[in-house]
Amino acid sequence: MGKCGAGKPDDVSRGRTLPPEDILEPFSPEIVALVDELRGMVRKTDPEFVEAGYPGWKAVAFRHPVAGYVRGAFPFDDRVRFLLEHGIQLDDAAAILQGATRQTRHVDLRPGQPLPPAAGPGRCRSMRRGR
Repeated sequence: MGKCGAGKPDDVSRGRTLPPEDILEPFSPEIVALVDELRGMVRKTDPEFVEAGYPGWKAVAFRHPVAGYVRGAFPFDDRVRFLLEHGIQLDDAAAILQGATRQTRHVDLRPGQPLPPAAGPGRCRSMRRGR
């Protein structure tokens, strides 16, 4: 898998997307279930977001109608990386968010572990406008 934030693959810049299920097809049922849990959380907290499969990133992306790409679920064989595009702007007193870029933060989620607060509804709502 490619690195998160490694630039826009051609399929993204050209608007080529796939159904999220096509992105998830090669992964284990445990990884698919974890991505589906994230998808459900995003649908519940931010129903205006549109999801799409980005084949170049091998990710399920969540887009705001005005702000554009704001989050992504990047499946790996043993975990799912939940990327928050403007995660640097979030308060993270509990130091749950990972990453050291100028903009993004992420949380690595593993099957069988509960979703941490960094991936929960409060975080999603606070980033609703991609701020």
